[in-house]
Amino acid sequence: MPNWVQRESEKKPENKISQYSPVIYQILANRGISSHKQIQSFLKPSLKNLHNPEKLPHIDKATKRMLEAINNKEKILIFGDYDADGVVSVGLIYNFLKQLGLDVDTYIPSRFDEGYDISLKFVKSLDKQKKYNLLICVDCGTNSRQVIDFVEKGSSSFDVIVCDHHEPTEESDHIQSDRYLIINPKLSPSKYPFRQLSGAGVTFKFIVNMLRRADTPVRNRFGPGYLTQLLDLVAISTVADVMPLVDENRIMVKRGLQVMEKTVNRGLAVLLNEALGKKSNLNTYDIGFVIAPRLNSAGRLETATNSLDILKNDCSGVESKVQSLEGFNRKRKKVQEEILEQILGQKDIEKKIVEQKIFVDKSSHWNEGVLGIVASSLVKQFNVPVILFKEKGDKLKGSGRSIDHFNLYEILSSLNHYFEKFGGHQLACGITMHKDKYPAFSRDLVKLASSLISEKQLQKSLKYDVEISLSQINGQLMSQLILLEPYGPGNPKPVFRSKECMIEDIRYLKQGKHVKLKVSQEGTPKEAIFFRISDRVKDTLSKKKKIDMLYCLQENEWNGNKALQLVILDIF
Repeated sequence: MPNWVQRESEKKPENKISQYSPVIYQILANRGISSHKQIQSFLKPSLKNLHNPEKLPHIDKATKRMLEAINNKEKILIFGDYDADGVVSVGLIYNFLKQLGLDVDTYIPSRFDEGYDISLKFVKSLDKQKKYNLLICVDCGTNSRQVIDFVEKGSSSFDVIVCDHHEPTEESDHIQSDRYLIINPKLSPSKYPFRQLSGAGVTFKFIVNMLRRADTPVRNRFGPGYLTQLLDLVAISTVADVMPLVDENRIMVKRGLQVMEKTVNRGLAVLLNEALGKKSNLNTYDIGFVIAPRLNSAGRLETATNSLDILKNDCSGVESKVQSLEGFNRKRKKVQEEILEQILGQKDIEKKIVEQKIFVDKSSHWNEGVLGIVASSLVKQFNVPVILFKEKGDKLKGSGRSIDHFNLYEILSSLNHYFEKFGGHQLACGITMHKDKYPAFSRDLVKLASSLISEKQLQKSLKYDVEISLSQINGQLMSQLILLEPYGPGNPKPVFRSKECMIEDIRYLKQGKHVKLKVSQEGTPKEAIFFRISDRVKDTLSKKKKIDMLYCLQENEWNGNKALQLVILDIF
């Protein structure tokens, strides 16, 4: 059984504002929000509170160079990563520059043939063409050391502007160049007050700054609501890249979800209609589990060209491209399930994972495009770090996912002598290495995991915000909980605990996979549902008349009637 742990707040909530329930104040305090000003800013996020883009490093020089390119009608190439954040970033700046009448091309590398980030080989081939005056890299480029050196030495025929959010290496952190300009809030010289923007978030800030600095004829090409209309794409990138939904990310995603329902991006409108129908009140789940997987699917299996094309305002044949993404997504799910089944079918896999406290494996038969998703599934199931490699020739290309107690980037940095390429953050990484180094690498990594991860840390924990009685659950509480949305990293969906609840009725669904309950506490009845129940839960329900519950609250609407429902996470 998972540990039940109550979230703790460093400061007690200030309850002097009586318009909200004490439950709401406690939830906010659990997220570090306790002062009146913080509470009002969080519950009523405003675009006026977005940070000044001029505080981003090198944005002044980059904006000046970009406006020069606009005024001189220079030929521009936009290069971006193949994931949803990269594709959205390319789409954002492409549409902006095309609306100005510029000659712009785009390039998304192949995950399988080229890999992540811009390479010296690509830049040299581009330079030979003498076709472009400016190269814009989005969602990549911070740590492309060979490319940086090539451009800095004056060897390239074009300048480079980078809009990125990845962690800089030590040697990339203090680059001062007039020809290779990196806009990244994580650079050491940065005075930007928020480090956790997505790649498209940085790109959006660059566009904002350009419009602020541009002359009147340039600004007149855009309507008064132009920047706000871009927030639907920024919201997609932020959620897809699992950025924390705090500070200005929260502002942009909350407003972006509203913009999305009436999006002016034709391709996105078609995709939303195909994937979600006429659904209103879009949320982060719709982005993270419906829209983003479709935008990611093409790049995971082939190339991300289709995903980018549907976001371009001048794209034709959008409907067929969206259908193509649907096909890619179905195939992605199948490939992912096959790999997961193969791994789980290994002999003594659970024993091996428990003993090693980490799971590392490789295969020449796996599709590298879905390894990160498979690794995430294994982390969720076993609560250990996971790294999976695709073997191709004498190379291994891998994706890793981790748990809160094991900083994957930090640990792997100590083993980087094994790698040809490596990057990532605390919970995820990408690795390229020679296959001959795999035995020693996996041995050293297992040793580190065994010494750094305790038995207690391997046990799953479920965190809850506050204990409440069922009588406190009503429409007023639900309407105030809605103010806490959107939910995501940094602002998880509130979880409640209620004790000594009587089971009044049990109804199993889907051959016993799910269960609907009627529960009561001191005369207050509530409807509840528990998805994907375990044998332990079935046994508990069959033996006990009273239970303690952890749950979230959900408002369901059926035939015009709204009803509150408890979505149970665990019982005992």
